[in-house]
Amino acid sequence: MKRFFVLSSFFFYYGYAEAQSVGIGTTQPAATAILDVSSTTKGALPLPRMTSAQRLSITSPATGLMVFQTPENQTWLYNGTAWQFIPSASQQTLAVTASATITWNVNLGQLATVTLTASGKTLNIQNMLPGTTAYITVKQDGTGLRTLQLPATAKVQNGGGGNIYLSTTANATDVVSVYYDGTNYYFTIKKNFN
Repeated sequence: MKRFFVLSSFFFYYGYAEAQSVGIGTTQPAATAILDVSSTTKGALPLPRMTSAQRLSITSPATGLMVFQTPENQTWLYNGTAWQFIPSASQQTLAVTASATITWNVNLGQLATVTLTASGKTLNIQNMLPGTTAYITVKQDGTGLRTLQLPATAKVQNGGGGNIYLSTTANATDVVSVYYDGTNYYFTIKKNFN
């Protein structure tokens, strides 16, 4: 009888504990959360930090497993079949310098803006992962008629690979999307937002 009481108490307690929420920094965790962390002075580091080699050495990762990869500062998710990069949605403003190249490091943000102040510039896309899409807003300066060359592996909607045919009006804005398949960049342009 004593064993039955202990065993039934264990199952009752286990079932009760399973139904509860855990609170850190709060005595009243949200009922719909398994974990409720509350603080007005500290943040949370919920993902383990590791290198690419360490991430790739995880044996049989669970679907939904996430890690923060250093030193690249990237978040990765295992989707049940493969590791998938979760890109940043940060907005970047790209610099136009005396150089013939405008560099867009997509790892720093998949949204970018550039104002063309000279023609003959080439867009250099860096660190774009296969299967991802990014967007760049291309603005003409007050002069207009500026051009932008694309990477050698560019394919442009309705032809014109190698060049984006931009709006030439002064102060016009074009929105350009780019999809990368691991070999080629595919560009789509929406023109002349004034």
